[in-house]
Amino acid sequence: MYSELRLKKLRGSGGYVMASVTDAQQIRGNLGGPDLFLAPIGRLNTEKITKYYCNTCDKEYDMPPRIDYESPNELVAENLVLAERGRYVCDLCNYTIAEYRNFKKPDVSSEVGLAKRAGAEVEPTAPAAGTAAMQTEAPVEEAAPVETPEVAVEAEAPEVEAPVEETPVEDVSGAAPAEEAVEEVAEEAVPVA
Repeated sequence: MYSELRLKKLRGSGGYVMASVTDAQQIRGNLGGPDLFLAPIGRLNTEKITKYYCNTCDKEYDMPPRIDYESPNELVAENLVLAERGRYVCDLCNYTIAEYRNFKKPDVSSEVGLAKRAGAEVEPTAPAAGTAAMQTEAPVEEAAPVETPEVAVEAEAPEVEAPVEETPVEDVSGAAPAEEAVEEVAEEAVPVA
């Protein structure tokens, strides 16, 4: 299948690169919005990168950034290996423009990262709407019936409280009620000529 190369802006957290990418790379770089991102694409050939922009330098350079990478081949989950870890770096200030991780599955027919109990047989079921659902059968132990001791309780007559009479509270502070205080202030106000 022939794939046409197109010059696209690929964003990273520390800037962006302008590179010629294939349709498949564009699909991987599209995370659902209008922008394309560099991290899901991974390492590009430096010949395909025409220029880059560094957020720290606040400048665009007409050359590819430096690409530092390593191949740790580290097992990160059952049947998932970290094949390559790398980053795009500004040549002048050593600021990271973007980072990426590439993973691989050694056994492509098997699921990734299934948690299995020791000695238990795992039986895959049909995945539910975009999820990988797993169901395991574990022996169910029946609980022994719990015996509760019978306790004799004597019924007591409920106590009836007499209603409490409320008595009016006298104002012992000597202050006038609020309405009277407002009238006194209004009478004391002197009109200004």
